[in-house]
Amino acid sequence: MMINVECATQKDYAKFEELQKRFIYLGSKETRSEPSVDKKTFDDYVSRESMMVAYEGDTLVGYAFVDGYDDGICSIREI
Repeated sequence: MMINVECATQKDYAKFEELQKRFIYLGSKETRSEPSVDKKTFDDYVSRESMMVAYEGDTLVGYAFVDGYDDGICSIREI
């Protein structure tokens, strides 16, 4: 299995939205009805180059948001 990680672009939103809908709440069998990250927030992270996406082939399998770049230190917001 080869996973490629890259900065997210606008072309990733549809796959990102679908992936979020498939996520399962921890300890629950219910899927989310609405994405936890809306298009505006997604666009903001993409414009700041603060979102990474992971693909296996053409399938989006993961993502991470990175906040802050002050003094070379950042934090992962969601993974």
